[in-house]
Amino acid sequence: MKNLIFFSCVELKQVGLLLGLLTMVGGGSVQGSVLPEIVAYQYTLTNGPDPYQNFCSTVAIDGDTIVFGGYDYEVVPIYVRQGVPWAYPSWRLEAALPYSGGQNGSRFGKAVALSGSVAAVSAPGEDGDRGAVYLYERNNGSWALQARMVASDRQAYDYLGNCVALSGDTLVAGAPGQGTVRYPEAAYVFIRQGTNWVQQQKLTASDGAWGDHFGYAVAIDGDTIVVGADERDTSTNAAYVFVRQGTTWTNQQKLTAGEYVASDTFGTAVSVQGNSIAVGAPYNGSGDSGAIYTFRRTNNVWSLKQKLTVAGDSYLGQVVSLGDELLAATSQQHIYVFAWDGLEWTQRSRPSDTGPRGFWPYSMALSGDTIVVGWNNGEAASGPVVTYAPNYADDSGLAAAVRGRLYLPSAQGPGKDSSAFRYKDLLYGPDSNGLRAQVESMTNFYGPAERALAAEAEADVWRGLALNTTSVALGNLLLDIYYDRVVAESLLVRNRLADADTARFGPPLAPPAPSGGFLIANEIPLYR
Repeated sequence: MKNLIFFSCVELKQVGLLLGLLTMVGGGSVQGSVLPEIVAYQYTLTNGPDPYQNFCSTVAIDGDTIVFGGYDYEVVPIYVRQGVPWAYPSWRLEAALPYSGGQNGSRFGKAVALSGSVAAVSAPGEDGDRGAVYLYERNNGSWALQARMVASDRQAYDYLGNCVALSGDTLVAGAPGQGTVRYPEAAYVFIRQGTNWVQQQKLTASDGAWGDHFGYAVAIDGDTIVVGADERDTSTNAAYVFVRQGTTWTNQQKLTAGEYVASDTFGTAVSVQGNSIAVGAPYNGSGDSGAIYTFRRTNNVWSLKQKLTVAGDSYLGQVVSLGDELLAATSQQHIYVFAWDGLEWTQRSRPSDTGPRGFWPYSMALSGDTIVVGWNNGEAASGPVVTYAPNYADDSGLAAAVRGRLYLPSAQGPGKDSSAFRYKDLLYGPDSNGLRAQVESMTNFYGPAERALAAEAEADVWRGLALNTTSVALGNLLLDIYYDRVVAESLLVRNRLADADTARFGPPLAPPAPSGGFLIANEIPLYR
């Protein structure tokens, strides 16, 4: 599970490949740099039970549930999706989580997180800005307060709950302080034991300094926590990685940008998924264009993988979200989507509109292929909360996008091309003579990842066919998927029966005219 943080905290769940390229409010659409355009279905949520408390500073989504909050909400709304995600669903208000602390200026709703049937809502202004986090649990559609968590050594101006993140039965809450009393700043880990929540550990930076803002951003995935410190007063800002062994959290590594950029606010936003971390630095670069730094863990060591930037925009990295194959981020006006191709992140899409006039994407969260955005203009009563999802009714766009995931003829070698049926390009395409020497087994090209991608593509096509029962484009694509899956499995069997020399297959035949396909020796057509 991940967090998006910019002035607040946003809890994220595992992200799947976003088929739809987003449509902004007002009808503007996204033009994908890799995939063709798919117009996304959007749904605007009512901004809470109280129309005067609709400044949304934080959103969270997990599957079919959304929670969002803002500064000093009296209640925090929870919405659930009606209908299947891909068939024009709507969202209905399921519950309104009330603030029971009874304090003015508590900032209840400043940050929210969601994991399964548990929601966390912070109130960092409680008790003289010491802060607290409220935990609610859903049972048979009803939500009830389960616990109120505070730091065991709390002091004034801790600001516990500036940011929160949930992963299963573990909650992490940032306490970056106000820079006046608390040193060192901290993040606190709480866990559920039976029906009770207890503090497990307090996390601090081993080299912490006054004013670091350690705890401004937090993210958690299983036994890995990332804490951002975006205002270090030394040479660089930083993000700190902690890992849990048993019941103890230890600092695994300190992450930096690898370059000194004054006041770039590296660590403003953090996200973690498995062995990947993304860190936002929205004030990095000329004109505060912003950047996202990605890291990969190998043998318990994190290394800087890539720095992502965009041209002609500002404050990229205000919000970041990592999934298995997707990285989403916001800038001052736009939402960017990057895709993982096995070796690096490449920009997949960007909205061509700025959203509601005068608004910016203040908060964002992703789950599956649904994205929820809180749009704001900085005023106390403004900003719609909008969800976006792929439009499976666009059969031609869906077919083109799915083919893009299955067939990518520009492969340059094993591992570069992540398409499901890349074996066709690598073994039988125009470059196959140069690539065949690298091939020892069909399993290099059609393993568990490719199988899963093909199955996901087939499921997407069926969804489209449910809304377009007479679509020729989707019908032909479904036949192609069946056909190429059968061929791939047949070649795998052939590999298992042949020895290493014959497993490389015979030399490919020269391709015929572009309008046709060509055949291998047993006359199974590999191109149509």
